[in-house]
Amino acid sequence: MDKKTASAVAADAEFDRLMNEPAQGKENAALELAVATGGNIEIAGRSFPAPAAAVYCLLEAIDSPFMPKDESDVERPVEDLDVFHALYLFAKREQAVAPILKVKRRSEQIERLENSLKDAMSPEVFIVIAEHRKNLADAQAAFDEAALDFGLKLGSFNIADAINDIQMYLSLAGGFDWLPQNNKEVKKNAAEM
Repeated sequence: MDKKTASAVAADAEFDRLMNEPAQGKENAALELAVATGGNIEIAGRSFPAPAAAVYCLLEAIDSPFMPKDESDVERPVEDLDVFHALYLFAKREQAVAPILKVKRRSEQIERLENSLKDAMSPEVFIVIAEHRKNLADAQAAFDEAALDFGLKLGSFNIADAINDIQMYLSLAGGFDWLPQNNKEVKKNAAEM
């Protein structure tokens, strides 16, 4: 850098602040980078595409315990089927969209139907609602079957390890700590990643 440029840089307080802010280490920086760049992740000894934003949305759409809605939902237990759902979404996200949307549509249809007919309940209305509930159960069963089939093809693995791995990778979406956030002075030293 020539003297004129060095003087201009030295006189700029913002540039000086950026160049001299401390490096902040984080143990998950490499994992965050893998998720951010769409690399592969390892869950229970198997390789999966890193979860994209769509996977988080799909997990919310199926009311997965991996995506708690509020504080009261945080302690909800994770069942084996929840693990198979998550792994299926990680690996087969494009194939999972249609079955999930079908379940959501069926559920919304039932809700609209019940709300619009709540004052006109009759045996015929109950039959219509029951048919819609059967269609919803069939759609949910088809999604569950696809997730279970996928899980069976993975072979045996430790469910508890898979739960921990899934929770760890999903937690990385909260924000990439190696990027400046909330006006905090945070800079990641690339050599530490």
